[in-house]
Amino acid sequence: MKNFLLIILIITSFSCSSSDDDNDNPCDNIASNGEEVTLNLINTALAYLADDSSANCVAYEEAAQDYIDYSNSILDCLDEEDRTELEEEIEDLEAELATLDCS
Repeated sequence: MKNFLLIILIITSFSCSSSDDDNDNPCDNIASNGEEVTLNLINTALAYLADDSSANCVAYEEAAQDYIDYSNSILDCLDEEDRTELEEEIEDLEAELATLDCS
């Protein structure tokens, strides 16, 4: 769960760090979706931590997969260091999902 919190902090900083109003960069539109995806992941994770029911588990699993998909979609928009960090975070979240049992 510590890895999850680290992931959330880093992605939040990615999604909030762009103050450039130049719409010529196709990565600007992708980054604008980061906040929604991240907040959904946070909310479903907190709900699952509070109540580990199957419904909350499935919601968390789906939000985590959405987050992974979003993160993979922005990898080309990042510099090498940030890309490497995000790739590691994606791997950590995928490993967490692999151990998740929602039955």
